[in-house]
Amino acid sequence: RRGLKVPLRLVSGKEIDSDSGWGCMLRVTQMMLAQCFIMLTLGRDWRFDAERDLALGSAYLQAVACFLDSPSAPLSLHSLVAAGQRLLGKEPSAWFGPTSAAQAVGHCLRAVAAGASGSD
Repeated sequence: RRGLKVPLRLVSGKEIDSDSGWGCMLRVTQMMLAQCFIMLTLGRDWRFDAERDLALGSAYLQAVACFLDSPSAPLSLHSLVAAGQRLLGKEPSAWFGPTSAAQAVGHCLRAVAAGASGSD
């Protein structure tokens, strides 16, 4: 995807505003997780309804907000890349395989759970 609203920053200080050519596994992982969130919270028979699902505070918007391209979103590209940097030494623009993507997601989910329980 081109035109990330908040660019990713390399250690060198260079900014990256696209995940084109390296972000596909992270995006696929996000899509899979989003589908899981929707099925778990809204059920297997759920179908999108704009009036209901775009209403402020809807379960759908809460699930989607986890994946926004923002450093503050818990499962954003920014959060997954930051987890990859900390855990695996991967720079933004480095390709993640399935195992690396799963490790990054696990780290992000543990961070959310720790924050929700009030521990660090």
